[in-house]
Amino acid sequence: MWVSFDATGLADGDYDGSVRIASNDLDEPLTDVAASLHVGVLPATLDMDPGTLNLHSNGNWVTALVTPPNPCLPPGPCDVHDIRLSSLMLRRAVSLDPDAPVGYLDGVGYFKFDRAALQELLPEGNAVPVEVIGEVEDVTWFSATDLVRVLRPHMNTVFTQNGRAVLNGGSRIWLDWTDPEGHVPTGYDMSYSADGGQTWVVVFQNSTSHTFHWLVPSAPTEEALLELVASDALGPMGVWLQGDIEVLAGTTGVEGETPKSFALRFAGKNPAPGRAQVELALPTASRVDVRVHDLRGALVRNLADGDLPAGVHQLRWDGLDQSGRPAPAGVYFVRAEAGDRTGRVRFVLLH
Repeated sequence: MWVSFDATGLADGDYDGSVRIASNDLDEPLTDVAASLHVGVLPATLDMDPGTLNLHSNGNWVTALVTPPNPCLPPGPCDVHDIRLSSLMLRRAVSLDPDAPVGYLDGVGYFKFDRAALQELLPEGNAVPVEVIGEVEDVTWFSATDLVRVLRPHMNTVFTQNGRAVLNGGSRIWLDWTDPEGHVPTGYDMSYSADGGQTWVVVFQNSTSHTFHWLVPSAPTEEALLELVASDALGPMGVWLQGDIEVLAGTTGVEGETPKSFALRFAGKNPAPGRAQVELALPTASRVDVRVHDLRGALVRNLADGDLPAGVHQLRWDGLDQSGRPAPAGVYFVRAEAGDRTGRVRFVLLH
């Protein structure tokens, strides 16, 4: 026999009462059974690991460390093993991944959710709330919230056509991105997965450049992923993730001709309306240092600092200084160094 309660209109809280059961028992036709009812949800504890949705969350997953309510119902701690797994949800939309392992340690449950699905639901911000809800089976529902960083870099390179990216293996693609709005990372990491996020290969680490000449791996796959992680002194800030990539079988050759000499030239309009772009030609792979200076020679922004392959590199300046503030209108210089070679271009920035 099942008895249901309708708590519509009741304020959150605990209620005690009884359920009267009628039967054909001649001695005790009516039996009163004590009953307790809890209306609302109890507070639990949530710790999102990591606090940024990047590949350090073990590839495809983000882990929610959930400590159930204490005190619970009846008074006393809830047992984490009694959490109904099918009830767990992040942002009331992303369910527990049924293919992910579940762990328990010292009263804490380790529950994994699809990272990409959660990322699509989150707005950008330095402290974005993520809620978990769930049920301690046949006892009570609970809710808890933690804050995560969602400061994504913005990729300017267009990958997809009709919702899917199809790339030729062995080809070169110019990657070009800008900082998270209002923030300046100390470096970027990029990683590639050929198997849907099960394993990752580092493309580059701790780069201060905002462009990269990426050699697409030649091995064909229909489930490739490419991820760019922005970091600062506090750690990972946020990620750009390109999924649904198909890589066609190809060669390891490089498309296009290698420049015959070093060169730096201004690309686009001059005066530049709010942002600027230069092209850097490298006849050989080199370690480069490309900076924007003002008319007095003071550093305004570092555009590239690291190793670049031979080729023509598009370097864009978004008009912000090293602190993320808009640079004032005026005359600026871009200076590029590659080994013993140096180039400089002059331009005017407008607003």
